Amino acid sequence: MSEPQIDSPPDGPQPADGGDRAEPRVGGSRRSALLLVGSLVVLAAAIAVWLWLPIARAYIDLLVYRLGGRTWLDGNLLYGPLPPVLNGEELPFTYPPLAAIVFAPMAMLAEHPAAAVMFALSTAALAGTLWLVLARIRPDTRAVTRLTVVVLVTAAALFIEPVRETLGFGQVNLILMFLVAADILVDKPWWPRGTLIGIAASVKLTPAAFILYFVAGRQWRPAITVAVAAAVATGIGFLLARADSVQYWLRGTVVSTNRIGPPQFSSNQSIKGMVIRFGWSDSATIVVWLAASAVVVAMALVVMRRMVVAGDPLAAMVVNAATVLLISPVSWSHHWVWIVPAIVLAVDTVLRRRQSGAPLRWWPIAAIVVVVVAYYVGPHWTVPAGYARELHWNWWQTIVGDFYGWTALAGLVVLLLRYRGPRERNAREVSS
Repeated sequence: MSEPQIDSPPDGPQPADGGDRAEPRVGGSRRSALLLVGSLVVLAAAIAVWLWLPIARAYIDLLVYRLGGRTWLDGNLLYGPLPPVLNGEELPFTYPPLAAIVFAPMAMLAEHPAAAVMFALSTAALAGTLWLVLARIRPDTRAVTRLTVVVLVTAAALFIEPVRETLGFGQVNLILMFLVAADILVDKPWWPRGTLIGIAASVKLTPAAFILYFVAGRQWRPAITVAVAAAVATGIGFLLARADSVQYWLRGTVVSTNRIGPPQFSSNQSIKGMVIRFGWSDSATIVVWLAASAVVVAMALVVMRRMVVAGDPLAAMVVNAATVLLISPVSWSHHWVWIVPAIVLAVDTVLRRRQSGAPLRWWPIAAIVVVVVAYYVGPHWTVPAGYARELHWNWWQTIVGDFYGWTALAGLVVLLLRYRGPRERNAREVSS
């Protein structure tokens, strides 16, 4: 039997009524329209509450992006001393030169209009990612129903800590997540698959690791496309910002992690951040980090291979995201926006089991609840942080403060031991 193609929608048990039930044209359409309008009202209210709550909204990363764009427009060097941002703090530009070029239009806007544009783009990207996710897990759902669910989940997700921080900092994480999700989840894209990931990697490096998804699925053409697209986009950066590109790519700036903040800070939830907080020597930290990262990548490739073969690209994408976050030198908590599609996928898995008539198990539900609550709170903010206080955590502070990293590792191990593809899972649920 030939393996399912990666673009095939995942199999899953259909609703008991056989899918979307035909509704009366007038009554059903009116009810759907009212629900959609109601969801939009909820989203508007959520945005208003988000703006009203005392959430940190310094937009500091957006200020740095805009400063990079202005520096490039003025013909100055990106990686030398830069003027202080509006709050007086001096921050280096840590991204590839193409990021400054992309954000040059934002540099022409005043601070508040630029922040509003970034908020709108990020929220739209979050909604777009959720649309792609729901299209995969519930492909037969009517468009208006799917849109209603997307709007409601978007409203709820605005307050989850990684999204909250991304919006408050003016970061690009949600936009990059949408580019990656579109490249992987869209059926028969009009662009060569892998192009969007390559472009995203030329703006911020971490999306490049999503090439693992294509390697796991033995999809060599998209994998090559990622590399080619990244090279072309980087080449554009060399054409438009030659001196900065030479400095960044050829003179070591790309590997300089001391420009992006103290790696022991509690917000760094990568394996390296977790190991650094144990207070070991630099050499021991590097050895443990590299060894653990190699094990994580090996486990992830095995799990993703099973998922791709089973026709489960969404799950494989989420595993790839967790892997990227774990193995990166620095994965600030706002990078963990991938928890949103992960939670949606986990909840849908439980709902499908219930719809199939199989008995529900308490531990997956409990795990989902704990993870959701924790990601809304942000446990790393509840323990001593800053001024290297993380180096003196006790055992329970280590568990709480590294919650994102621990749960990602635990999830990967559970999937390695227990993952079954949709076809096998459905057969077992029916037989039970």
